[in-house]
Amino acid sequence: MSRKIYIEDAATRYNVTERTISRWVLDYKVTKYVNPLDQTDVMYDDDELSRIARPQPSINYNDIDWQSANCRGIQTDLFFLEEDLVKKKHLEYEMVRRVCFACPIRQQCLEWAYATSERYGMMGGITGIERRYIAKGEFNSLFLSALKVFVDKHGIDFSSFVKASKVRRIVREVPNSGSRVGI
Repeated sequence: MSRKIYIEDAATRYNVTERTISRWVLDYKVTKYVNPLDQTDVMYDDDELSRIARPQPSINYNDIDWQSANCRGIQTDLFFLEEDLVKKKHLEYEMVRRVCFACPIRQQCLEWAYATSERYGMMGGITGIERRYIAKGEFNSLFLSALKVFVDKHGIDFSSFVKASKVRRIVREVPNSGSRVGI
């Protein structure tokens, strides 16, 4: 049986704000327990929250051997196809995916895309839309169907995509402003 915890207690335990816990609850669809006798008495699954709160692996741009990437020398516009304008999207995506999935740094490239919150382009063999659905844990989305067919066909482990989505987001200081933004 799962442990249950109040949002205030979770914020204290994981050293984050209640707002962060609320965001996790929504983003990761954490199981919610409501007392049937008192609808205002709400608790959440502490086991799920503890998995979310675990320290995330980080990645450093300089640790990636970008020189060995298979896409070096290939037109970059192939990796940034406009989804709504491409007539033969499936064929072009498959062509680009073949380049990515044979790449020695595919996993690092994908982790970099997640770490920098890259919204567009094929990185690590996955489009920006597919990355967003994987990060949200919506693995049954229709947007992932072409990717799933490709990975099954080529014997690639889908869990490596989920693992990549767990990297720590990179945050940097904005010069002379004192504020922080994700990149």
